Amino acid sequence: MDKKMNTEERLQYHPAYCDATEAIFYRNRNELTFQREVSLNTLPRRIDLLVIRKEGTVSIENELGRIFRHYNLWEMKGPDAALNVSTYFDLMSYTYQYLAEYAPEADILDTSLTFLREKMPVELMAYFVKHGFEEEQRGDGLYRYRKAGHPDMQIIVISHHGVSPWYRIMAENAEEADLDASEKLFMELPEELRRRTITVWEMMQAVNGDKNWEREEESMPTKMIFEELRNKDALIAAQNAEIMRDKVQLEEKDAQIKRDKDQLEQKDARIRELEAMLEMARS
Repeated sequence: MDKKMNTEERLQYHPAYCDATEAIFYRNRNELTFQREVSLNTLPRRIDLLVIRKEGTVSIENELGRIFRHYNLWEMKGPDAALNVSTYFDLMSYTYQYLAEYAPEADILDTSLTFLREKMPVELMAYFVKHGFEEEQRGDGLYRYRKAGHPDMQIIVISHHGVSPWYRIMAENAEEADLDASEKLFMELPEELRRRTITVWEMMQAVNGDKNWEREEESMPTKMIFEELRNKDALIAAQNAEIMRDKVQLEEKDAQIKRDKDQLEQKDARIRELEAMLEMARS
């Protein structure tokens, strides 16, 4: 595998986490709608906030979806991003703003909140307990919080080994067993969803590329990864070649324009010279 990506490069966790989440809930893909960015009138830009809308009263098979209501807002953070009390207040604010703009008739209890990060947000978890939320651990890395009059919430800690392999392979402490498990899950996905998990595999390589997890190029999903990367490299190479051709053509056009300009200036000078000679002859 490739060496770990330079830490100075900004890894795009949000798209990879979104694709992993969609793969986790693929069995309910017909009842769930994924909105990966949210535009709120009170904010100057779109925000990286995953909203999963659940239609009707369908039961979600995966444990992560057991708290789902009609509108389910997910705040997913990279390993170095803050996930604290301020994040909670921000998400609550986004939730009210989202309902005001997209579902003004809905009640706040028609929502659920999910926080996801690699490291355990100890400060936030302590805050919930201190302020009267009932805490329930629903497995290794999954914590639920309930309180009357408040949306149900959950925290997913992907550094814990009990969470979905789709998340685990993007954690810095991932193990080869997580990769094995995710490859099996990959084979269960419909074809249209397999291609969308490329962001997950790329993130896995970026985060864990220095680990000795060799895979045969002919295996799946590694075959898809190599094919996708080769396609991207070929596309980039073709685009670069086209840019260079355009640059050469522009330089040639600029040179031709300069030559034409010089010729026009020479003709103008000759005309002025002839006009001066003609004027002298008349006088």
